[in-house]
Amino acid sequence: MNWVRQHNEGDGNHRKEWRANRNLYRVIWRSKVFGVTVLPAYQCCVRVFIPIRNYSAWELVDRGRPLYRTLQVAKNACEKHNDPSYKPIRKVSSVKRLAPVKACPECGISLHPRKRLCECGYKFSRSVKSMRKSAEKKAAKKKAVTKKAVTKKAVTKKVTKKKARKPPLKTCPQCKSKLHVRKATCDCGYNFPRKAKK
Repeated sequence: MNWVRQHNEGDGNHRKEWRANRNLYRVIWRSKVFGVTVLPAYQCCVRVFIPIRNYSAWELVDRGRPLYRTLQVAKNACEKHNDPSYKPIRKVSSVKRLAPVKACPECGISLHPRKRLCECGYKFSRSVKSMRKSAEKKAAKKKAVTKKAVTKKAVTKKVTKKKARKPPLKTCPQCKSKLHVRKATCDCGYNFPRKAKK
Protein backbone atom coordinates (compact mmCIF):
# COMPACT_ATOMS: atom_id res chain seq x y z
CA MET A 1 0.00 0.00 0.00
CA ASN A 2 1.34 3.40 -1.02
CA TRP A 3 0.72 5.94 1.73
CA VAL A 4 0.42 9.64 0.85
CA ARG A 5 0.47 12.46 3.40
CA GLN A 6 -2.61 14.69 3.16
CA HIS A 7 -2.14 18.42 3.67
CA ASN A 8 -5.52 19.43 5.06
CA GLU A 9 -6.44 22.92 6.10
CA GLY A 10 -6.33 23.52 9.85
CA ASP A 11 -3.90 23.07 12.68
CA GLY A 12 -1.04 20.86 11.43
CA ASN A 13 0.59 20.76 14.86
CA HIS A 14 -2.31 18.78 16.36
CA ARG A 15 -3.57 16.67 13.41
CA LYS A 16 -1.83 14.78 10.60
CA GLU A 17 -3.36 12.43 8.03
CA TRP A 18 -2.14 9.72 5.63
CA ARG A 19 -4.26 7.92 3.01
CA ALA A 20 -3.77 4.79 0.87
CA ASN A 21 -5.52 2.41 -1.57
CA ARG A 22 -7.55 5.10 -3.40
CA ASN A 23 -8.52 6.86 -0.16
CA LEU A 24 -10.01 3.63 1.19
CA TYR A 25 -7.76 3.59 4.27
CA ARG A 26 -6.57 6.48 6.40
CA VAL A 27 -4.31 6.93 9.41
CA ILE A 28 -4.74 9.97 11.64
CA TRP A 29 -2.36 11.33 14.24
CA ARG A 30 -3.96 13.72 16.70
CA SER A 31 -3.09 15.36 19.98
CA LYS A 32 -6.30 17.44 20.24
CA VAL A 33 -9.94 16.45 19.77
CA PHE A 34 -12.47 19.30 19.52
CA GLY A 35 -9.99 21.62 21.24
CA VAL A 36 -9.32 19.21 24.12
CA THR A 37 -5.74 17.92 24.48
CA VAL A 38 -5.53 14.12 24.44
CA LEU A 39 -2.76 11.52 24.48
CA PRO A 40 -1.03 11.75 21.04
CA ALA A 41 -1.70 8.54 19.11
CA TYR A 42 -2.49 7.14 15.65
CA GLN A 43 -5.95 5.97 14.59
CA CYS A 44 -6.72 3.61 11.65
CA CYS A 45 -9.95 3.92 9.69
CA VAL A 46 -11.51 2.25 6.65
CA ARG A 47 -14.19 3.74 4.39
CA VAL A 48 -17.42 1.74 4.59
CA PHE A 49 -20.48 2.13 2.35
CA ILE A 50 -23.84 2.16 4.18
CA PRO A 51 -26.53 1.04 1.70
CA ILE A 52 -29.55 2.00 3.83
CA ARG A 53 -28.55 5.67 4.00
CA ASN A 54 -26.72 5.57 0.64
CA TYR A 55 -23.47 7.18 1.78
CA SER A 56 -19.97 6.16 2.91
CA ALA A 57 -18.48 6.71 6.36
CA TRP A 58 -15.20 6.08 8.21
CA GLU A 59 -15.14 3.01 10.45
CA LEU A 60 -12.37 1.86 12.81
CA VAL A 61 -10.19 -0.95 11.40
CA ASP A 62 -10.11 -2.75 14.76
CA ARG A 63 -12.63 -1.79 17.41
CA GLY A 64 -10.72 -3.73 20.04
CA ARG A 65 -7.64 -1.53 19.49
CA PRO A 66 -8.67 1.96 18.29
CA LEU A 67 -5.30 3.70 18.98
CA TYR A 68 -1.67 2.91 18.01
CA ARG A 69 1.59 4.38 19.33
CA THR A 70 3.64 4.43 16.09
CA LEU A 71 2.81 5.16 12.46
CA GLN A 72 4.32 1.90 11.19
CA VAL A 73 2.17 -0.24 13.51
CA ALA A 74 -0.93 1.67 12.36
CA LYS A 75 -0.01 1.14 8.67
CA ASN A 76 0.58 -2.57 9.32
CA ALA A 77 -2.89 -2.84 10.90
CA CYS A 78 -4.46 -1.32 7.76
CA GLU A 79 -2.47 -3.69 5.49
CA LYS A 80 -3.57 -6.63 7.60
CA HIS A 81 -7.20 -5.51 7.28
CA ASN A 82 -6.82 -5.17 3.48
CA ASP A 83 -5.79 -8.84 3.18
CA PRO A 84 -8.79 -10.92 1.85
CA SER A 85 -8.08 -13.75 4.33
CA TYR A 86 -8.30 -11.33 7.30
CA LYS A 87 -10.74 -12.21 10.08
CA PRO A 88 -11.13 -9.94 13.14
CA ILE A 89 -10.17 -11.59 16.44
CA ARG A 90 -13.14 -11.77 18.76
CA LYS A 91 -12.63 -12.09 22.47
CA VAL A 92 -14.26 -15.22 23.86
CA SER A 93 -15.01 -15.30 27.57
CA SER A 94 -13.04 -17.99 29.42
CA VAL A 95 -15.95 -18.68 31.81
CA LYS A 96 -18.29 -21.32 30.40
CA ARG A 97 -21.90 -20.73 31.32
CA LEU A 98 -24.13 -23.74 31.71
CA ALA A 99 -27.84 -23.71 30.99
CA PRO A 100 -30.11 -23.69 34.07
CA VAL A 101 -31.18 -27.21 35.05
CA LYS A 102 -33.44 -28.84 37.63
CA ALA A 103 -33.41 -32.52 38.61
CA CYS A 104 -36.44 -34.79 38.95
CA PRO A 105 -36.68 -36.13 42.55
CA GLU A 106 -38.07 -39.51 41.38
CA CYS A 107 -35.90 -40.53 38.39
CA GLY A 108 -33.02 -37.99 38.69
CA ILE A 109 -33.15 -36.78 35.05
CA SER A 110 -32.01 -33.18 34.57
CA LEU A 111 -34.66 -30.99 32.91
CA HIS A 112 -35.10 -27.38 31.87
CA PRO A 113 -36.54 -25.21 34.70
CA ARG A 114 -39.63 -24.35 32.64
CA LYS A 115 -40.64 -28.02 32.21
CA ARG A 116 -43.35 -28.98 34.69
CA LEU A 117 -43.86 -32.60 33.68
CA CYS A 118 -41.08 -35.21 33.72
CA GLU A 119 -40.85 -38.25 31.39
CA CYS A 120 -41.44 -40.54 34.37
CA GLY A 121 -44.74 -38.76 35.11
CA TYR A 122 -43.64 -36.62 38.07
CA LYS A 123 -45.34 -33.21 38.09
CA PHE A 124 -43.37 -30.26 39.48
CA SER A 125 -45.23 -27.83 41.73
CA ARG A 126 -45.22 -24.23 40.63
CA SER A 127 -42.79 -21.89 42.37
CA VAL A 128 -44.00 -18.93 44.42
CA LYS A 129 -42.34 -16.52 41.98
CA SER A 130 -44.16 -17.94 38.94
CA MET A 131 -47.48 -17.98 40.82
CA ARG A 132 -47.00 -14.32 41.79
CA LYS A 133 -46.21 -13.41 38.18
CA SER A 134 -49.35 -15.13 36.87
CA ALA A 135 -51.46 -13.39 39.55
CA GLU A 136 -49.99 -10.01 38.54
CA LYS A 137 -50.80 -10.74 34.89
CA LYS A 138 -54.41 -11.60 35.76
CA ALA A 139 -54.75 -8.41 37.82
CA ALA A 140 -53.35 -6.33 34.94
CA LYS A 141 -55.85 -7.96 32.53
CA LYS A 142 -58.74 -7.21 34.91
CA LYS A 143 -57.63 -3.57 35.18
CA ALA A 144 -57.51 -3.27 31.39
CA VAL A 145 -61.05 -4.75 31.08
CA THR A 146 -62.46 -2.39 33.74
CA LYS A 147 -60.79 0.60 32.06
CA LYS A 148 -62.43 -0.35 28.75
CA ALA A 149 -65.84 -0.70 30.45
CA VAL A 150 -65.47 2.71 32.14
CA THR A 151 -64.56 4.38 28.85
CA LYS A 152 -67.58 2.74 27.14
CA LYS A 153 -69.89 4.04 29.88
CA ALA A 154 -68.44 7.53 29.55
CA VAL A 155 -69.02 7.48 25.78
CA THR A 156 -72.66 6.34 26.19
CA LYS A 157 -73.26 9.06 28.78
CA LYS A 158 -71.99 11.70 26.39
CA VAL A 159 -74.17 10.41 23.54
CA THR A 160 -77.48 10.25 25.50
CA LYS A 161 -79.40 13.54 25.47
CA LYS A 162 -80.96 15.03 28.58
CA LYS A 163 -84.76 14.93 28.83
CA ALA A 164 -86.55 18.26 28.36
CA ARG A 165 -87.65 19.82 31.67
CA LYS A 166 -91.31 20.72 32.26
CA PRO A 167 -92.03 24.48 32.44
CA PRO A 168 -92.92 25.96 35.88
CA LEU A 169 -96.72 26.17 36.35
CA LYS A 170 -99.21 27.91 38.69
CA THR A 171 -102.89 27.16 39.29
CA CYS A 172 -105.73 29.69 38.88
CA PRO A 173 -107.81 30.02 42.13
CA GLN A 174 -111.11 30.53 40.17
CA CYS A 175 -111.09 27.90 37.37
CA LYS A 176 -108.31 25.65 38.79
CA SER A 177 -106.50 25.52 35.39
CA LYS A 178 -102.75 25.36 35.24
CA LEU A 179 -100.89 28.24 33.59
CA HIS A 180 -97.28 29.31 33.03
CA VAL A 181 -95.73 31.27 35.88
CA ARG A 182 -95.14 34.36 33.70
CA LYS A 183 -98.80 34.70 32.63
CA ALA A 184 -100.47 37.63 34.45
CA THR A 185 -104.11 36.93 33.44
CA CYS A 186 -106.04 33.68 33.18
CA ASP A 187 -108.47 32.76 30.32
CA CYS A 188 -111.35 33.02 32.78
CA GLY A 189 -110.46 36.69 33.42
CA TYR A 190 -108.71 36.36 36.79
CA ASN A 191 -105.77 38.75 37.25
CA PHE A 192 -102.85 37.38 39.28
CA PRO A 193 -101.56 39.89 41.87
CA ARG A 194 -98.17 41.35 41.07
CA LYS A 195 -95.41 41.46 43.64
CA ALA A 196 -94.30 44.97 44.47
CA LYS A 197 -90.69 45.69 43.57
CA LYS A 198 -88.44 46.63 46.50
